[in-house]
Amino acid sequence: MVLCDLLLKTHYSFSVAHCNFKLRGAESNGDADFVKAYCETNQIKLFSTEFETSDYAESKKVSIQMAARELRYGFFDELVSSHHFKYI
Repeated sequence: MVLCDLLLKTHYSFSVAHCNFKLRGAESNGDADFVKAYCETNQIKLFSTEFETSDYAESKKVSIQMAARELRYGFFDELVSSHHFKYI
């Protein structure tokens, strides 16, 4: 959030990507709602997604951390490919 604030203050063009891994129940949803509201208030393009991280980890037989990393990187790769972003 600090980076978003700094980028806004410098008038740098950027978008936000948010992943809800659904690992902390209502807190995870609260974080997603907070990011959405922040982006709406500041007119920032938001790309968000949700994952069933625990199910993914179990099916792939990997740790929660590895599952979240694989899901997140896959999401970021899709964004770069479809929107031609220069940086993540």
